[in-house]
Amino acid sequence: MACFQYRGEGQRFWRELSERLERFGLKLHPQKTRLIEFGRFARSNRKARGEGKPESFDFLGFTHVCVCRRSDGRFTVRRPTIAKRQRKKLK
Repeated sequence: MACFQYRGEGQRFWRELSERLERFGLKLHPQKTRLIEFGRFARSNRKARGEGKPESFDFLGFTHVCVCRRSDGRFTVRRPTIAKRQRKKLK
């Protein structure tokens, strides 16, 4: 039930951000902007619904991924460099 609360919160934020940007003649790109389930409970919520792993996303030069630590199994966000940028730099 908690995931629906967060999903509604994300939709409300998206709507308010779109309205604010429109006041300045701007808009969100529909193919580049999306709502994803991400965070501490994303894996368990998606598993309960029979879906796969939580999606990752690229932001500010890093790929953000939901992972569990090997040492104690607790949630953390892994932030490796975007693969495309790293390949370009090494080349």
